[in-house]
Amino acid sequence: MLNPEFVKKALFIINATDDGTVSSDYHHVASGVRNVNVFTSGKKSQSMVSSIIVILQNTWNEKICLNYEGKDCVIDFISDFDKFFHRGADTSLIQTKVVNCSAHMWAYINTQMESLVDKLLQGVKNPENSVIDIKINNDDYVVWFDKEHTTIFSKYLYESIKQSEERYEEHIPSIVSKNLNYGCVQFFFAYMDSGLVDIYELNENNELKTYKNFIGDVEELVKDINLYYSKKITVSNNQENKQNIEQKKVLKQYFNLPQFYIYHEGKDDLSPFYG
Repeated sequence: MLNPEFVKKALFIINATDDGTVSSDYHHVASGVRNVNVFTSGKKSQSMVSSIIVILQNTWNEKICLNYEGKDCVIDFISDFDKFFHRGADTSLIQTKVVNCSAHMWAYINTQMESLVDKLLQGVKNPENSVIDIKINNDDYVVWFDKEHTTIFSKYLYESIKQSEERYEEHIPSIVSKNLNYGCVQFFFAYMDSGLVDIYELNENNELKTYKNFIGDVEELVKDINLYYSKKITVSNNQENKQNIEQKKVLKQYFNLPQFYIYHEGKDDLSPFYG
């Protein structure tokens, strides 16, 4: 227990419990077709990967098993990636294997899942911020690796965030500073006369990150933020008795969903954000 804990072996089993390729909507794709995206295929442009089982063994010889199912299983898998593969870790030391149980399109799925896992591990290892573009169920997404987390956003939302000007500031409106809650993640949205939005984000340690001139849809942003934190809660709750100390720390940290407020600049007042 004195040694640091990190994943040393990872097995990814594809389409074992739910194989979307058995549907005629998928395997009609001709075997000679190139540039097939297995995450957006068939008449309905849905992912052919409909289940992913992840089995991990860490340096404490603990074994962790996760199962993702449904048309959004790839999105859920990516969303949870940084629970076990921590930012900055030397992922080249991890032994990985992809086992593909698909009835059809085996070569396409095997190659592209191996490539996705390699890209995710490389993104985790890279200490610099980086992104991966991916199309899933005919929607464009961006996997964003920042200094602490791995997050998947819709491409529209990601571009809206990046077009805003990110700043780290010490000065915030007095009404905001009076309503800070230690141990709780909070977002304050300040609507400008120009139609743009300034966002004050405070983490559980009351450390501030400010986004100036956000031009996206705030309701969609709130939905994505809630989805991100609710997944952390769900994963930790499901595995509280199976995971190591780090997972239990996540459970404590994200016991509550973030709080959202609207900042009224003219009145120097706050009101809850209801969407």
